[in-house]
Amino acid sequence: MFRIDDRFEAIYLIGSGAFKISRFSAEGHEELCAFRFPGEFIGLDGIVSGRHQYEGLALEPSTAHVLHKDNLERMAVSPELFPSLLMALAHDSDCGHLHSQILGHREALGRLAYFLLDIGDRMVQETGSTHFRLPMSRADIACHLGLARETVSRAFAHLQADGTIDLARRAVRIIRRDELMRIAHHDPNRPMRSGPAGVRQLRSRAPPHS
Repeated sequence: MFRIDDRFEAIYLIGSGAFKISRFSAEGHEELCAFRFPGEFIGLDGIVSGRHQYEGLALEPSTAHVLHKDNLERMAVSPELFPSLLMALAHDSDCGHLHSQILGHREALGRLAYFLLDIGDRMVQETGSTHFRLPMSRADIACHLGLARETVSRAFAHLQADGTIDLARRAVRIIRRDELMRIAHHDPNRPMRSGPAGVRQLRSRAPPHS
């Protein structure tokens, strides 16, 4: 939809599908900052500087409504439309804060739990269903969480064996939300349940750079 350093011309309201928002380090490694879904905006990062600081790429066939920057200027002075623009900016900032919280969690299980709770809540708001599908790959999830892909796979396996989630390929159902919330908030009194070997003390590990 837009690339890093593209001139800011519009923001986009996602109609269908999903997008990932990312940038690249000086060494060329991807930093995947956020995922966006129907009803959410992308492209807000270019408003202040006039150029995009991130790139927005579709994860699957997707549509978006274009809101040209000239319309944004009218929204900013409209008492009826300004609250919508303000809410979009606040949501974008809040998601950035959530990503920082996720990366601040030492436990791999905690990072994945935060992620699933966030994605699940946003999907339920859009569809009203307690089931949701992850449109992103395991590699994208690992990049977003700052973990190795294998660590993410083991964490998913643990949560499924623990009875916390049901997982079928990319389809997810949160079975025990209270348990997932305890993991996300790293309750030190939470009893460990038996799971697949090697996942009782999953620690975060950044993916190796090639």
